[in-house]
Amino acid sequence: MPQMFPMNWINLLFYITFSLFIIIIMTYYMKINDPSKKK
Repeated sequence: MPQMFPMNWINLLFYITFSLFIIIIMTYYMKINDPSKKK
């Protein structure tokens, strides 16, 4: 079980990075789809 502690930390970091990446992609996608509404 103690070996899962360090792995949990890495998993948390990976999850945060993945979440940030998804948010950035979603924002970028919305910005690309937004020009239609901005026009």
